[in-house]
Amino acid sequence: MFLSSGSGQPTSSLAWYTTSPGPIFPIRHLQQNLRTNFPEWNISLPTDSECDLTATTNVVGRYINGVEESRVCVEDATADSCDGGFIHVEQAIVARGQEVYERWWGRLNLVVVVLESHMILALGDSAYVLLSARGPGFNSQSGP
Repeated sequence: MFLSSGSGQPTSSLAWYTTSPGPIFPIRHLQQNLRTNFPEWNISLPTDSECDLTATTNVVGRYINGVEESRVCVEDATADSCDGGFIHVEQAIVARGQEVYERWWGRLNLVVVVLESHMILALGDSAYVLLSARGPGFNSQSGP
C-alpha cells in the first residue's frame, strides 16, 4: 500500500513528509495505524518508496491542497500548499477484500463505506479517502 498527499516527488515534496507537524500529521498517523493493524502489508510513503503514483493529477487532491479552483485542471499542488487534508492510497485488491473489513473499521476506528469497486474511509471529521483498484477506470478521490 502506498500513501501520498498529491504533491509529487521533488525534493521539497519529499521533505514535506518528514518536516510537517508531528506524528499526528494525518498521513503519518494513517500509515502508523495501518502498519499496526496490517503488519503483513507494506505501507509506504514517497519518502520510503520508489513508487511514483503520487496523485499529482488528481483534481480533487489539487483543490484540497490549495490549488485555485479555476486552475485544478492545469496546475499541480506543491509542498508549500499541502496541509495534509488529502490522502491518496494505492493498494492491492486484498485491501478491499471482505475478509479485512472488520480490521479496517474495528481496529482503526474508521467509518468505512464499501462500494462494488471502491472503499471510502472517513478519517475523523477532516478527511475522506476513496480507494480503488488499479485497472480500467482507475481513480481515487479525497475530500473534506
